[in-house]
Amino acid sequence: MSIKRIGLIILISLLTFTIIIGAINTSMYTNTRNLKLSVTYSSEPLGSISSIQLADGLGVYPQSWELTFNIWIKNEDDFRRQIEVANYIVSLEGSIISEGQFRDISVSATRTTKLPDITTTLSMEELAESNPQIIASAFNNDGKITFKISVDIKTSVLLFGIRIGTAEKSDDLWEQVQLIDTVSVTSFLWYIGERHVMECFPGDDLVGRFGISRIGVTEESLEAQITQLSSDGSENILTVQPLEGELEPYVSEMFMDWTVPDNPSLDCMGFSVHLLYGGVEIWSTEVETPSLKLVRRYTLSEALDQDYFDLSIVGTGYCAGDSIDLKVEVELDVSINLEIEAGTVLVNSGAGQNMVVGESRVIRVKPKMEVEVSVECYCLDMHKDNPSSSETFMVLLDAGEYSEDAIRLMQSLEDAPSEYKSIAGVQIALWAVTDDPSRDEVDRIFTVSESYLEDAAWLLQNIGIDPSSKELFS
Repeated sequence: MSIKRIGLIILISLLTFTIIIGAINTSMYTNTRNLKLSVTYSSEPLGSISSIQLADGLGVYPQSWELTFNIWIKNEDDFRRQIEVANYIVSLEGSIISEGQFRDISVSATRTTKLPDITTTLSMEELAESNPQIIASAFNNDGKITFKISVDIKTSVLLFGIRIGTAEKSDDLWEQVQLIDTVSVTSFLWYIGERHVMECFPGDDLVGRFGISRIGVTEESLEAQITQLSSDGSENILTVQPLEGELEPYVSEMFMDWTVPDNPSLDCMGFSVHLLYGGVEIWSTEVETPSLKLVRRYTLSEALDQDYFDLSIVGTGYCAGDSIDLKVEVELDVSINLEIEAGTVLVNSGAGQNMVVGESRVIRVKPKMEVEVSVECYCLDMHKDNPSSSETFMVLLDAGEYSEDAIRLMQSLEDAPSEYKSIAGVQIALWAVTDDPSRDEVDRIFTVSESYLEDAAWLLQNIGIDPSSKELFS
């Protein structure tokens, strides 16, 4: 064989070898280039809810999560691909939480194939203890934690139907998994009907309205815990009840109904609300200063019966108008509403006149403070002396020896037009009911003008009494 022929054979062989190697490389490249990887996940909470206090709030999460990652392989070629081995590693912040491999997976042409599920359990309690910064970062990222899923795929390389080697493809996939709930209270107010209140009285029916901001994946219950705050700073749980309304993603309005106890203990200063999410407290109103302050109601007679009231009712020397001075001090740590009712009969401890209250009013007495006010009262005994400052009064629970008309007259004053409520006119009308005097008798006490008589006549007619039936107007 000639040297020229041998050289030609060698050249042809080299070209053929080059073509074959190129074909192999091309086949190996295209074998993996057109395999696209993606990942999805699902999660299932396990155990009870736990929490961790963070600088920006409270992180809330279940004790652990069962996580399932799904690797999807899309084959963009027109040829079926055979995956010999798929190795995977699931890691979090450099720590491996799961690894393994799958074998002999056939990927159809132009189709997407799901690899078997990758299931692992993540202990959130261990994570919070060992890497609290991950929890903090997730809390500020709407509760999401980022996982790295590294996948290494080896596929068979075929040339003219003959297996000639293995092609490899490695890829890192990143998946944000929501594992922490962020639940916060955007607003909270107490209402009675449609009126916003910041204080309450025993027996009040209240509605607490919550604005809730939520981003999360668990469906935990929201409960309101109401505590009673005592003057020594101690708290006593009164009730725990579920909120009404749907806890929607992002923003919800939820509410609760609650009735203030009729007889709270004497050291009760008010009430606070704590919000529980899956049994974990995530928010509360102020405790040292209760969000709902308690105010107690007492009538004059009730106040006189209580040892913790220092109450005195004395005369001022007048028979009508601001004729009674009331001084009150209470040894409690809450404010008091002292309710004075028109028509209340005050019995004189001395020889002076008995009196009847001519106005309904409420006096607010703050803790440990003395309050002194003048009370509008009128004389029930025309022929007795005006009450002096040395005479004190007790409260009669009914009309006693006096006509019920006298009580009705006082109670009618609140709605009577101001032009008919002169002090003299009211007093003359009252004496007309209690003593039925003549005009001469009244004139001996103070001068009776025609305008005062007109006022008195109108007031009597207003409660259904004919003035002409009285001696004063005959």
